[in-house]
Amino acid sequence: MFRIFLLLILVFTGLSCSTQRNLDFSTTIRFEYSHVGHAWEEKVVPDRWVTEGPWPGPEDLSDSLAGHALYRAELKIMNSGTVLYATEFNSIFGEYKTTQDGLDSVVQIFRESVRFPKPVVSADLVLSVWNDSLGIFHPMLSLRVPDSGLVPFSPPVRQVGRDFFLSGEPQGKVDVLILGDGYTEADTAKFFNDAGRLSGHLFNTEPFLSMKDRFNLRAAMIPSETEGIPDPVNQKWAQGPLGFTYNFFNSDRYILSSDPGMIMNLAASYPWDVLLVLVNSRKYGGGGIYNLYAVSASDNEQSPYVFIHEFGHSFAGLGDEYYTSQIAYVVKAGPEPREPNLSSLPGGRPKWESLLSPGVRIPTPWNQSGYDSAMVEIQKKRRELTASGAPVSEMEALFRHEKQLTRFFLSPDSLMGITGAFEGGGYLAKGVYRPEIDCIMFSRNRPAFCKVCESEIRKRIEKLSRN
Repeated sequence: MFRIFLLLILVFTGLSCSTQRNLDFSTTIRFEYSHVGHAWEEKVVPDRWVTEGPWPGPEDLSDSLAGHALYRAELKIMNSGTVLYATEFNSIFGEYKTTQDGLDSVVQIFRESVRFPKPVVSADLVLSVWNDSLGIFHPMLSLRVPDSGLVPFSPPVRQVGRDFFLSGEPQGKVDVLILGDGYTEADTAKFFNDAGRLSGHLFNTEPFLSMKDRFNLRAAMIPSETEGIPDPVNQKWAQGPLGFTYNFFNSDRYILSSDPGMIMNLAASYPWDVLLVLVNSRKYGGGGIYNLYAVSASDNEQSPYVFIHEFGHSFAGLGDEYYTSQIAYVVKAGPEPREPNLSSLPGGRPKWESLLSPGVRIPTPWNQSGYDSAMVEIQKKRRELTASGAPVSEMEALFRHEKQLTRFFLSPDSLMGITGAFEGGGYLAKGVYRPEIDCIMFSRNRPAFCKVCESEIRKRIEKLSRN
């Protein structure tokens, strides 16, 4: 038995070393492309290949897939199929497919990109999409990585940056880069103060608090001509250099940018694994997409919550556990969700069974009807405030009232700290379950991740800092 175990170690070590020999970690390649289509048909149209600086991630690229995403990119040696590098991600296009326009076959185009270490052998880049009904990834594009014609990235001329703390070399740490949008030159000090303040909240939250020595933190911005970002609902049209805007997919609070070109060029000036974006605004809002970026408004009372919640999406592929808020998507019960903190209980058990509290009932009873009744009036008032363009202070007051109103339902002594399967999650009141009664992925009440979410974040930190 020991000999077999030793042989397996040698085989996998050999594969890892072979992979490393076939990659040039001194150069990162960024493949830019357009993602075109709708819910029923999609394709990828190549744009260009861009070279960046040294690869900032770990050189040990084994076991890099967590199985949480809708899309996958693999770098394979030509003809052999040997995988040199693989990554998974979600995308804005993937979200578009679940909107009413996407389901109505309205064609849209979103620009995207994927980064990988430069191969030193002939290799193909394969992009694939997850097929829910078949339970497999289906290839969309296979393209030879060129030896020539690569375009060096163009660093923005007016950028300003700062190191907050550095714990070691990029290849052995999780490199977090905070970008700013809608900050004028006069707001430069404010941006770095905002970045320090909100990242402070993040690193006071577990598991980031106890694993802070695994991270490097930097921040950078391009001064904007005007302060703030577009807010279509309130007819405000300030334009930041990174293209972020409120009301993405006609959801007032949803902030995204659909053109990653300037974002990636600014980011390429620094080593990074994870992108966070602050927009210079007091209005509530944010967004987060797995392995793309997380974004938050800077100055709302709830900005610390949004900053951490959206980081959970982008860093660990965590799903939204709430289900009462208005959303841009058309969601129906279906197969087991890809997200690690949501489950439809196939076979009557959740995917986090190893973390269940001893003796807990599955599903786990809670006062869902009382909570839902309380949230009906809250969400009605929220829609009214949004439609009327009410002052930010009124929405902040509503969120404070919501916290007081729902605390009774979300913090009973008998359920605190219990990991089970609580019905309601992933935008659905029925048929989808979350691990704990409350979590930062569920509500603004609890400033902490549940055990399942924390476990997934720890795994991701360990993968990115294992050199």
